[in-house]
Amino acid sequence: MFFRRRTSLPVQIKRGFFDGLLSVLKPPVEEPGAELMPLPHLSPSGLLVIPFASHPRYHWWKDGQDPAVTRAEVLERMGKAEGKEGHGPRV
Repeated sequence: MFFRRRTSLPVQIKRGFFDGLLSVLKPPVEEPGAELMPLPHLSPSGLLVIPFASHPRYHWWKDGQDPAVTRAEVLERMGKAEGKEGHGPRV
């Protein structure tokens, strides 16, 4: 068993010590209306579908991210949905 000894040593925290930590704790800033944009998804046959009205970062034809990265995000999102609901589409 370990015991922690109490000390009366003064502790000083330098200004800006928590600045880096707070940036991690803040939620990411989303663009207004981003929640209304349709997300890429997989068709029943397994093809990646990227709606034209989706966020521009998914638009590979306009220098957006690679479709393989988008597909990986979709599969990850589907995996999380299966874990919550216990069922979902199979890939």
